[in-house]
Amino acid sequence: MQKIQVTTSDNYPLSATWFEPTQANAKVLLISSALGLKQQFYADFAQFFADYGYHVYTYDYRGIGESKPAEGIRSMRTVLSDWGTLDFPAMAAYIQAQHPNQKYYLIGNSFGGNCLGMSEASSLFTAFVTVGAQHGYWRLFWKNKQPLLFVFWYLLIPILSRVYGYFPSRLVGIGEDLPKGVALEWGKFCRHPQWVFAFLPEHKNYYPTLAKPILAISLADDYQAPQRAVDKLHTEGYQKAQVERLHLHPSEIGAKSIGHFGFFRKKFKESLWPLALQWFEKH
Repeated sequence: MQKIQVTTSDNYPLSATWFEPTQANAKVLLISSALGLKQQFYADFAQFFADYGYHVYTYDYRGIGESKPAEGIRSMRTVLSDWGTLDFPAMAAYIQAQHPNQKYYLIGNSFGGNCLGMSEASSLFTAFVTVGAQHGYWRLFWKNKQPLLFVFWYLLIPILSRVYGYFPSRLVGIGEDLPKGVALEWGKFCRHPQWVFAFLPEHKNYYPTLAKPILAISLADDYQAPQRAVDKLHTEGYQKAQVERLHLHPSEIGAKSIGHFGFFRKKFKESLWPLALQWFEKH
């Protein structure tokens, strides 16, 4: 495991980690995180693939984890889509430069599965796995959660972001604090029935043109990425992709719960992680 720094096209330094295999098999895996999660969360999962011969890379989006500026996130002028239009393509370019003429794969958790549609860099990859990657319009979510989501998107996000100068995610128990612009754009996307599709300019919208294999995984107990929200992203977003859908119930693997982030927890190394490995080996 080696810490590295990757510079984006607008000269922002991203913190990344390279998990080097002992016996390389000419395959490279990039892991794109969920919104507000640090790259360390995926370290065990990354090492699992490195043990199978993959060069694996994790990274923190700008404003998250070790990619925070020294002066803090209040000063940042970044928005959520920068993670897909600037940070993700920088990582794609880096792994291509470091490992030319190899096969590249990507697994994206939640927002990380939306990054594919925001850059032509997605054309570099042979196949993808998305886990809990969803169309974020709040009315697609479970009915019993919608009152809470209404308060979150229409009140907490705009008010707290402006009061604090950033969104205090840790205060409400949902991960890393977010730069103000990231939180406000996230809220704008989630309040709109067309999600990011309503706001991405045509030259940055690669959702409809991605014609690659995607294994799209959703979890039955994941209220943050309900089945119909995952379906909607992969049918209305990735229209040309060869999508295979997999909707899992925790009971199918003898678990009580999995949830939005649980797929990547080490306790599911034997039951869930091979699903992604087998998909990439198949392609």
